[in-house]
Amino acid sequence: MTKENKWAMYVKFIVANTFKSALMMMIIAFILSGCSPYVNVLKYQSTPVAVDGNLMEWSLPLMYYDEDTKLNYSITNDESNLYIGVRAVDEKAQLRIIRGGFSIWIDISGKKNEITGIRYPLPERLLGDYATEKFVGTKKTDIKTILRQKLSAQTQMQVIGFKDADNGTSSLSNSSGITVAIKLDSMNILSYEAVIPFKTFYKDQLRPTDKIKSWGLAMVMNGVEMDANGKVTASGNKGRMRSGGGFSPSFSMGGGMRGGGMSVGGGGFRGGNGQRNELGETKTIWTYIKPTL
Repeated sequence: MTKENKWAMYVKFIVANTFKSALMMMIIAFILSGCSPYVNVLKYQSTPVAVDGNLMEWSLPLMYYDEDTKLNYSITNDESNLYIGVRAVDEKAQLRIIRGGFSIWIDISGKKNEITGIRYPLPERLLGDYATEKFVGTKKTDIKTILRQKLSAQTQMQVIGFKDADNGTSSLSNSSGITVAIKLDSMNILSYEAVIPFKTFYKDQLRPTDKIKSWGLAMVMNGVEMDANGKVTASGNKGRMRSGGGFSPSFSMGGGMRGGGMSVGGGGFRGGNGQRNELGETKTIWTYIKPTL
């Protein structure tokens, strides 16, 4: 073999292996990027939010929509507070929120720990005098009347795991600044608002360097157990107080851009006729956020 042929073979070998290495690196990078969660960089909240359940200070439609939970939501921040606005048009979502209960969880480690959070509305079974009305076959106008009555009984929230707050049951405007509100308006749209001061779980005020932080945030709708006739049972609201189960992406553009969240189904219950009760499922959105300044 001539010296030229040997050189040509050597060049081919180098080129072939370089291409393989580059291809392997591209494959690894693609796999790693697929494993990384989608992070939502929050919008800066330039106008104060009056927490009254009206969403007057928010741009509608809200920024994100989750197909599995049927929730439309936005999350914003300023230097001192985290703001959360949620809208539910779907009747099943409204029933889960009002009767099963709704929770917000924050994990500043960027994971999915449900240690620091707010429960409001509270699961109905935690209220002293909840009734067991029948919903299947009830007129829509009557259902909305019942739901409004249920909301009027929700006068307290549970504050859990905050470092600078009175944890436990409190009024809807906590002395630490944590405030929540919910309202079913004349158009039968359910709106939820929350303001959570950073000082209660992170630091007094954000600085520009804090933009690099990525946090996990969950919104949980508990399930509601009903019997075969569509009546909430005496052991109702057995949906999990905390989330769990397998993850399945659920993105949609309906009423807002994709939330980048992972929707979690909590399993369903079956009524006396063996049919699956969809309201028995606990629904969860886990999303990842970066505050901005």
